[in-house]
Amino acid sequence: MNRMTPMTRMTTTLALLLACFGITAPVLAQIETDAPAEKQDLPAPEIELISPGKAPREELRMSPSLNQTEHLQMIMEMTGETAMSNGMSMPMDMPKMTMLMDTTAIRQIDNETYEIETVYVDITSDPNHEMTPMFEGPFRSMKGMKLRTTSNTRGIVTKVEIAYPPGFDPTMQQQMEAMRQSLTQMMVPLPDQPIGVGAKWKVITRATINSMTVEVASTYELLNRTKDSFKLRISYDQTAASQNVTLPQLPPGTTMKLNKMTGSGSAESEFATATFLPIASKLNMKNAVDMSMDMGGTPIDTTTDTDIAMTVERVKPDAKP
Repeated sequence: MNRMTPMTRMTTTLALLLACFGITAPVLAQIETDAPAEKQDLPAPEIELISPGKAPREELRMSPSLNQTEHLQMIMEMTGETAMSNGMSMPMDMPKMTMLMDTTAIRQIDNETYEIETVYVDITSDPNHEMTPMFEGPFRSMKGMKLRTTSNTRGIVTKVEIAYPPGFDPTMQQQMEAMRQSLTQMMVPLPDQPIGVGAKWKVITRATINSMTVEVASTYELLNRTKDSFKLRISYDQTAASQNVTLPQLPPGTTMKLNKMTGSGSAESEFATATFLPIASKLNMKNAVDMSMDMGGTPIDTTTDTDIAMTVERVKPDAKP
């Protein structure tokens, strides 16, 4: 009989949770073999202007400066617990992950469209956490990965290209490709209409992740704006209906069904109009996932509740995680 190890259970849940909010989950496999870059057209999000805000109003657009690099640090912490129908439970206490990223507008395609490259410069985890030895290798394996996106000045992403480091494992590549649509959600789709402070708009994004369809509804409120930056208050609601799920890291003979997924989160994020990613952000999320698995004839139901906290800030070019 095939059994899922605690590591596999945890990474399986992470693949579902983190992908839904556009957070790369670097814990699914070890990089071992070469993998080429891949690209894909993405569906456009649905954008609804709820309120135009106070006067004066004007269009809010990104105005990237070519070859100007923003150096960003992202810190993510995740805790939770998985309860199983056999009476067992498993804590999900992840070591804190610190990721350094460089993001640059490397090419102007036309008056409104740019190619942006984000390089994962370094990734580390809390050296004092008891789970770090299990995750340190997979965390660091993403070092050098490049995410290239094509976006217009409204923050609407139309293409994603992932350039993998040498020796990238095919299973990990499959997972990253499955998560591709969700990797762009740190960018903010902006309304077409002129807006002022207090403006609100709603964005519906649907993504297919490992054959699973997930919908994220994000509501944005413009708190303030200057010539070069703007600040948003953001709320998230994420849902996925009952459906079968395919994950590359499942043991042979194991089937999985997602019974229900719900989640919500909030953030305050500051953006510089010269770049597409937030230069400062604090985000908190809660998720609940109910799944059924059949492991070689042994059925088991699981309920996983998680809390995720993430911060993003500008750092100096020579910063260390």
